[in-house]
Amino acid sequence: SSGINAEYGKPIILDCSVYPEAKEKILEAVNKDTAFDAVVHGGDSIKLVSPKLTNDLRKKLVLQSKTQTNLALDSVRSIRNEAHNTALNARGYSKEVQKRAADNVHQMFIHHKAEIDKVFKAKEKSLQEEFNL
Repeated sequence: SSGINAEYGKPIILDCSVYPEAKEKILEAVNKDTAFDAVVHGGDSIKLVSPKLTNDLRKKLVLQSKTQTNLALDSVRSIRNEAHNTALNARGYSKEVQKRAADNVHQMFIHHKAEIDKVFKAKEKSLQEEFNL
């Protein structure tokens, strides 16, 4: 995330006069890694123009958000599987303790999966509200 909050379709002017040597790197990074278009504006400034809000852009943003959600879920599943197997195969503990540990791991997975889903739903709702859908 760029940490820049902007109203769609309205330009932002970044003053690069303090670090003029960073201007080219900023231009390259913004044009490569964000949905903004960056152009030199008045010598030491960069003008960032956010994309116009369209239904197609909303769909792309929701898809991107869903992709990131799926990556997060895959990571949580991988951690859960490793922790679950570790709990079930822990030496020196009774089967009852191993099963309880595995159940606790599963409960944590369910909690974190729900949190990830909640964040995605909130983002999807936010995108719909921004686009007045």
